[in-house]
Amino acid sequence: MQTQHVTKTANTQHIMKLIIDGIEGRVFAEGDPVPSTKQLAMELRVNPRIVIAAYQDLVEQGVLCSDAPHHLHVCLGASELLRDLNREALLRTDLPRLSQRAKQLGLTSQQVIDAILIQGSYP
Repeated sequence: MQTQHVTKTANTQHIMKLIIDGIEGRVFAEGDPVPSTKQLAMELRVNPRIVIAAYQDLVEQGVLCSDAPHHLHVCLGASELLRDLNREALLRTDLPRLSQRAKQLGLTSQQVIDAILIQGSYP
């Protein structure tokens, strides 16, 4: 039973990531409909309930909106919302992890900053 829950959660997160990646990659523009639950479930070969759970989570996050029962689309402002969430994750999770790893490897703060500037071509 526990394994089934973990798999369902992993599948739900995977579907959410697919939709979010589609928005960030401009496959889905704001206002565009997303695939129907049935269509996506068949395409991914998963239980439709897993797609429903993923879509519900995205609705709760303000990424997807419903204009009619069973008709979901990308909310206006979803791209900016996702960008803000990604920035927050970068600052709260990714940078502290990078900082810790750099310390373990004996890198100085300046070496990390220089590497970021070179890699990112920041002015």
